[in-house]
Amino acid sequence: METKDVIADLIKFRNERQWQEYHTLESLSRALSIEASEVEKVFL
Repeated sequence: METKDVIADLIKFRNERQWQEYHTLESLSRALSIEASEVEKVFL
């Protein structure tokens, strides 16, 4: 499976659930920051 196929599948998955409004750059960057801090806790 190529990268473009994975991206297309992810977009289809998102659209089927009507999650477009939650997938803004701001909300995704916040989520990434939260997940990164959770991983950091494992190493502390």
